[in-house]
Amino acid sequence: MILDVIHRMPALFETLRGVIDRGHRKEKGKGRFLVFGPASIGLLSQTGETSAGRVTYIELRTLTAQQIAGERAARERLWLRGGFPDPYLEDSDADSPALQRDFIRT
Repeated sequence: MILDVIHRMPALFETLRGVIDRGHRKEKGKGRFLVFGPASIGLLSQTGETSAGRVTYIELRTLTAQQIAGERAARERLWLRGGFPDPYLEDSDADSPALQRDFIRT
């Protein structure tokens, strides 16, 4: 199950904890939930819920030169626009800096 924008429903963490714990007792395995959201880690600590034994954190990083295969123009675009996906994929170089600033601010 994929849960996105989870910071809009902080009470969901308590329910999720119970579902995960019941699943462990029934040997349903790990990795049944993917939780996304800009504030997921901070929100989890604010709820008072412990994530010990229930959570693995995966850091999503920017695009790298090794991931950009092939043509020189693609590598140059990565150098000029940075590795955040939206600025990198923008149609023009002129629009990319505004997207980069907005992304970094948020």
